[in-house]
Amino acid sequence: MTLISILIVTVIVTALAFDFVNGWNDSANAIATVVATRVMSPTVAVIMAAVLNLVGAMAGVEVADTMSKFIRFGPKYRPGLVAEYRVGEKSIVRIDQDIAFAWGDESPDSELAAEPFETKWRGFLAVKKPAKLRLHAQVQGDVRIELKGQRVLEGSSEQPQWIRGDEFDATAAEMPLLVTFHKTQPAAHLKLAWSSDSMERETVPEDALVRDRPLDLFVTDAKRVEQFDYVSREAALIVVVAALISGAIWAGIMTIFGMPISGSHSLIGGVIGAGVAAAGTKVLVGAVIKKTLLAMLFAPLLGFFVAYFFYVALIWLTVKWRPSTMNRSFGKLQILSASWMAFTHGTNDAQKVMGIITMALIAGGYQPADPEGKFHVLLWVQVVCAAAIGVGTAVGGWGVIKTLGHHLTKLGPPEGFAAETSAAIVLTFAATWGVPTSTTHTITGSILGLGATRGMSSVRWGLGEKIVLAWVFTLPSTIMMGGGLYWVLAKLLRL
Repeated sequence: MTLISILIVTVIVTALAFDFVNGWNDSANAIATVVATRVMSPTVAVIMAAVLNLVGAMAGVEVADTMSKFIRFGPKYRPGLVAEYRVGEKSIVRIDQDIAFAWGDESPDSELAAEPFETKWRGFLAVKKPAKLRLHAQVQGDVRIELKGQRVLEGSSEQPQWIRGDEFDATAAEMPLLVTFHKTQPAAHLKLAWSSDSMERETVPEDALVRDRPLDLFVTDAKRVEQFDYVSREAALIVVVAALISGAIWAGIMTIFGMPISGSHSLIGGVIGAGVAAAGTKVLVGAVIKKTLLAMLFAPLLGFFVAYFFYVALIWLTVKWRPSTMNRSFGKLQILSASWMAFTHGTNDAQKVMGIITMALIAGGYQPADPEGKFHVLLWVQVVCAAAIGVGTAVGGWGVIKTLGHHLTKLGPPEGFAAETSAAIVLTFAATWGVPTSTTHTITGSILGLGATRGMSSVRWGLGEKIVLAWVFTLPSTIMMGGGLYWVLAKLLRL
């Protein structure tokens, strides 16, 4: 298997593991209130949530589309060779798209004097299919060409003439290339060509001369920094793996401690940390990350205020109802609101991992990008992601369920119905607009909002502060973990 294939398999496995842990923690989002109000038994509630998570995950791809656009990635090999022109203590480093020039009395760059100097071109010779090849150089001066560390051509001439190199077996790959040239007189000439049994001598095309490093790794002069706003496909996949592992670790730890945290928040933190470790902030799509972080900031506030006013309106409309009638009626309605909440959890959280896997498949060339720019998730990706989050939900994070359903505030069927309906409204709009939103933040805000309708003392604000602190530490913790994991993985894979 190629490195790309191994990385894609790793992305899929870690993505499904993250999806499972996310479902394990987020199971409380859909069923905490319905369990707390005793409308449904924990086992029945978990099964219901798992099924509707799966259905919701299959209902759209808008959130998945957004999640696939967090990182800019491109080909590993970039056009052109890194050329270093050196005379005495002076040097010029730049990118040359080809090796084909004729110099008179002036050097190729005005910053170099018209005197003898040495030039080295570093990069790769890209061959599309296996063949027996031979390199040729039309040279006036001294030239030496090495492929994979082996000399394949060497010679010198005072007048421009062709020098033929040794024949070599070329595989369909990128072979390390080093061309060294010495300008020994005022006039100089160098042109690179190749030939094979089925091809006459012709100039080596530009797309066959490539490199895997940007210019700014070779020279720090600000005038010569080459701005690349993407990472290679291999690096992008390692970023994703590091982000998924860090997100899963954090979500798992918080679930064990019974803290409801945002799986989306932890995933984005991992992406930011790993992306910055890979190539700085320029590879992150700031607009997408900003939109997602703003949604996570405002989701609990929207949940709080929607639930507050929704419950106030509900009480006003049912002020003459008997308590027994309220509990009986809203107990039935709460089954519908819990189902809606579970469905929106699937449309939001499961789709996040769908987007990550789809991005990996496109990066590795296993899924062609749509020529019209439309986003498409393969059916098997939808099924496995929906199943993974469904199984995680079925396991049930009972500590988180107790925190949200029993410990934060007292809930009855009317309160449970109001909290779930309010959160589901916010999440439905977010999913429709393709904004990845934290279901955890939203339902927690909704529970706090309806609790506040009965007075500030009815909410355990101390526990609320602990939950908020867990949210606050999620981003920096996963950023550090994501960056550290990327550094380790990149070192192990020698990227």
